[in-house]
Amino acid sequence: MSQSALPDGSAFLPDARAALARIEKRCPVAVEHVTLEGESYPLLMVQDISALISGDPFADPSQFPTWTKLWEASILLACYVKQHSFPAGTRILELGAGLGLPSVVAAQKGLQVTASDHDPLVCDFLRVNAQLNNVEYTVVSLDWLAPPALLSYDVIIAAEVVFREELFAPLLELCREVLAPEGCIYLAHDASRRSLAPFLAKAADDFIVSAMKQTIRKDQATALTVILNRLRKKAP
Repeated sequence: MSQSALPDGSAFLPDARAALARIEKRCPVAVEHVTLEGESYPLLMVQDISALISGDPFADPSQFPTWTKLWEASILLACYVKQHSFPAGTRILELGAGLGLPSVVAAQKGLQVTASDHDPLVCDFLRVNAQLNNVEYTVVSLDWLAPPALLSYDVIIAAEVVFREELFAPLLELCREVLAPEGCIYLAHDASRRSLAPFLAKAADDFIVSAMKQTIRKDQATALTVILNRLRKKAP
């Protein structure tokens, strides 16, 4: 990834300009460029996560701001969205969108995208990253335990969202509620994620689960295997 100067927020639309102002009060940021298949995507990223950590993250890992990292699984999911042929008008919901790269790519394809996250600060990053990439999508603050009224979606996408067992049931219930009858879910995760197998076993009660693997080389000595799962509702 390459880095560039933060653009003048005065050129942003009002929502993104206000979002950038809130972000800059919370943490240092810069624009980094991610390349997918020869195309560059600018993303606003946190440069020092210490400003976002309070207390002891080792005592409560759920408080660690994992969304500040652009995970390899998110890059793979974005590549899949970029390569896949979706029908015009496809409605896509990204859960736990973080920095929003898959949502940006989907919106660039002209799809109807909703990018969601529980943390209001993350939602502000989603607003700014849409502006940086000259795309439009809806940003929703979404608590899986108490979700707002949502539309029906043809496709649900998410990367690295399966961490905590107590959230398996709420996540699956949300997917059951908002996924269109013939829709599908794409989940991308590090293959070493221990929580993935028990989650998929639980998902198999209501969904047909399939998988593909891809190895991403991080450097000369290190490679990471990412699993992309597709889930489809079982017939009643």
